[in-house]
Amino acid sequence: MKLRPRIPRSLAFLMLVQFGAGGALYPYLTLYFEERGLSAPRITLITLGAAGASTVFPFFWGWIADRILALNRLVPLMHLAAAALLAILGAIDGFALLFIGFTLYVGLQQPTNALAQALCYHNLSCPAMQFGRLRLWGSVGWILPAAIVFAWHTATGCDGLSFAIYLAVSIELLLVAASPFLPHTPPPGRNSESPPISGLALPLQPARRFRDDLGRLVRAPGFLLILALSFLMSSAISIMFYYSNLRLEQVGIPKKYIGPLLALGVVLEIPLFAVLKRVLARCGYPATLALGVTASLLRQAVFGLSSCPVCIAVSSLLVAPCVVFYLITASLAVDEIARREVRATAQSLLTLVGPGLGTLAGILVSFCLSSAEEADWSPAFLFAAGTSAAGLLVTFFLRAAMRDTPPGRNS
Repeated sequence: MKLRPRIPRSLAFLMLVQFGAGGALYPYLTLYFEERGLSAPRITLITLGAAGASTVFPFFWGWIADRILALNRLVPLMHLAAAALLAILGAIDGFALLFIGFTLYVGLQQPTNALAQALCYHNLSCPAMQFGRLRLWGSVGWILPAAIVFAWHTATGCDGLSFAIYLAVSIELLLVAASPFLPHTPPPGRNSESPPISGLALPLQPARRFRDDLGRLVRAPGFLLILALSFLMSSAISIMFYYSNLRLEQVGIPKKYIGPLLALGVVLEIPLFAVLKRVLARCGYPATLALGVTASLLRQAVFGLSSCPVCIAVSSLLVAPCVVFYLITASLAVDEIARREVRATAQSLLTLVGPGLGTLAGILVSFCLSSAEEADWSPAFLFAAGTSAAGLLVTFFLRAAMRDTPPGRNS
């Protein structure tokens, strides 16, 4: 009997707390800003600043991880700084301070998702076959804070959201405390092979190595198409990510139940992660990506076209196949394409183009469509449905480009 490759417990815990911090904060974030008295246009401006940070910072952090500082040290340091910023964010008021604080927080915290995944890829024997089982711990981590916040609301009778902010701070500090147990993952690109360089050009050698490695990555079959898909899908997912809770509140769902409802969609990710390995082996990357993109298209269309609370609540569960079959599969596909020397950079470049530039585009459109003080969020979701449809078209071109890239080829 063939034994399944073992997954280190430290990596499972990393996924648990990495996504636990996000699960404590993001389902409540825009509701929290609304609670602080911000109008819809100002909320979109804050998320626009966050999108700008996601564009500027990820590539820098990826370069640091690939060339200078070990991933197991860099990720906890970033979380420590992010926790300090988030604690300050929970204690301040006013649009300008919230804008600056949250923009800086996202510049530190959001790139850790890509870096944590890169750390896992470095320490798994077969990422394409193992990462689905590992990443389900991230789904568990995302779900648990919703239960804690709901229990706190029920016990106190208060629907304020400051508790969620400080819960996220506590979880980020928990990751920092666990950092000594993470597997040591030194910068792989520091000693990458390149033609010998001598004389005055010697100080430029690391930069030239990085340029050469990056050039090979960009020329790899399918890589640019995945970046294009990431841009389109992130513009849709950003709207789903930041404004689903506001849309749910808009159609009459009480604030107390919004967090658990969004967490229920994440619960459904767990069985999908269990079958991701088989789906990838049977369908390959492009077809699996198409499944996730189709789920996004359906979800966004219902959020945009319907005003029925039950229909919107049920369609919100489609976040599960969108995350598993698109978001995680895209990350795995990039890891399959990338050389070891640029593994973190490849994930960070995916983050820069997708959650960075794609999110920036999605939030800009949302800002134009929600300029009223009491915004109707349905037009933004219709735009997200359109970009998801364009992403579905990209997956057909990707099928031809990646026909020679089966899952697990580089393991």
